Amino acid sequence: MRYGRQLGLVVYPLIQTLGHMQHVLMPDTPLRKLAEAPGDPYMLCPSKAATHAFIRDLIRDAYEAFDHPARIHLGGDECHTIGYCPRCHGHSPADLLAGYMRRLHEAATSLGMQVEFWADMVLAHPQTLDNLPTDICFVDWLYTRTCVRGPTLDRCWGYPGASGPGIAGLTAAQLLDGLPAALEPMRPFLVNADNTCNAFYGAHFLKSRGYKVMVASAVRFGGDSYALPRTRTNLLNVGATEEAAAELGADHLVTSWAVRLSHPETTWPGMLSQNTSLDEATLARVGASIGGLDSRLLALLDKAQIGLNGATIILPEQFMRYQRPLYADWLEWVAKIRMEPDAAARMDAIRQQIKAAAAAQEILQTRLDGGIGERTVLRHWIIGLRLLHLRARQVLAILEPQTNLEASLRQLIEENHHLMSDFIEVWRDSLAPVSLANEVEIKFRRDIRVLTEILG
Repeated sequence: MRYGRQLGLVVYPLIQTLGHMQHVLMPDTPLRKLAEAPGDPYMLCPSKAATHAFIRDLIRDAYEAFDHPARIHLGGDECHTIGYCPRCHGHSPADLLAGYMRRLHEAATSLGMQVEFWADMVLAHPQTLDNLPTDICFVDWLYTRTCVRGPTLDRCWGYPGASGPGIAGLTAAQLLDGLPAALEPMRPFLVNADNTCNAFYGAHFLKSRGYKVMVASAVRFGGDSYALPRTRTNLLNVGATEEAAAELGADHLVTSWAVRLSHPETTWPGMLSQNTSLDEATLARVGASIGGLDSRLLALLDKAQIGLNGATIILPEQFMRYQRPLYADWLEWVAKIRMEPDAAARMDAIRQQIKAAAAAQEILQTRLDGGIGERTVLRHWIIGLRLLHLRARQVLAILEPQTNLEASLRQLIEENHHLMSDFIEVWRDSLAPVSLANEVEIKFRRDIRVLTEILG
């Protein structure tokens, strides 16, 4: 932490305090008794005194470990099961949240730290704000926003008819006609005067209530593959959020969720986005690290960067504890593709992914060989494209009838070993040995194991 300060960085902790507690509520530890629902490690019970004591200790530990930071982010997002247990039942989510967040606020501010929370839960239950101090900073996050305002709204926290993730594509009229009473405070902020939907309605609402607001985007998030992030989505999400931050006079937090397992060097284009323009000059600027980005290469990446469930997207809870051996239901996910009504279209998309990944790899390899762009960044991009190419071919080999399945599997196993060796060479400079071993287990050893066992 002190070294970071010498570099001019402001480094402060983010800790989970209510949901996302699988790392704490494991079934083989005494802390499991703090769960909101016994046997479900996702969320702490906000009504138990032992929960409050544990989180107070955690806040103090973070304060010391981060060398007495001036602020702390206390999480609090995606707590959709709040109110399930008998202790909590009968209390409104707003009352449970407000009571719990006040306790956390008191514990952190008593140590001199400014408090931040994610905003989604208070936006889903705006009555929470009636009982919270206004010196809290709320972070309005959403990683699928690709414009500041548009004809539809893809996410409205707390809107009925959808669990957790929100809603999909409601027009301004549909949104306002179906707005529940609990979300009435949001009405003035959801729709603009020109009848467009405001994707950053939550930040405007929170600011009107006197709270400090940050808006958050992401360059790695759910839906990305473990090889490469989705560049176009990143560019638009970061760009739209930067535009909204300027309008609001707010800070912009660009997040990068390491649990998605693509290398940070592959996120530079998204990190450099300043608006939603994707003209050739902008693409060239944000893609400088890979020797320039243009509309043709971006179109190839749109196809190449598709994540395949079970193959290049693995649910974090399946590998977070790095249990050995990892399988993560690979064949089950592939079988689902075969059984879908649009199976033929999906298989065609996989074929297009194979072609696009090969073409994009060839472009970047030529730049690497010619000394165009940053060598380290290009090497990570090329490894990512090779990985997507191999995984797509692997899925297709299982889906399509093979005249010689045994030979095909042996070839894929050999290619996995070869790519794993190249992967280790490129990644070892940025990872501790134990972390590198975990990456290799998830990205290569699992697949080698599955293919070998299919081979028999």
